[in-house]
Amino acid sequence: AHGKKIFREMQNKDFQAQKKGRVADPMTIEDAEAMSVDGAFVRMISWEGIEEEGKPVKFDEENVKRVLKQHGWIRQQVMDASSEISNFT
Repeated sequence: AHGKKIFREMQNKDFQAQKKGRVADPMTIEDAEAMSVDGAFVRMISWEGIEEEGKPVKFDEENVKRVLKQHGWIRQQVMDASSEISNFT
C-alpha cells in the first residue's frame, strides 16, 4: 500500500507538471532519502534496545524517522529483513 501511495503521488506530480506544459522536477537526493526513511518506517511495528546517551528511545514516528535518517545502516537492515520472505513464514 505504501509503494502504491508513493507511485500515485509521483504520477500526480508528473500529471500536474504536464498540465502546466512543464516537466516535473527531478527527484532530489533529499527526496530519495525521505522516501527511503518512510519506506523503512512503515515496515516497523516496534523496537528494542535503541538508546541515546544511555536512555531508551521511545518508539514513535518522530523518533523512528529521525533515527532512520541519522543511521542509514539501521534503515538498510530494516529494508533487508523486511524483504526476506522467510522471516514471515
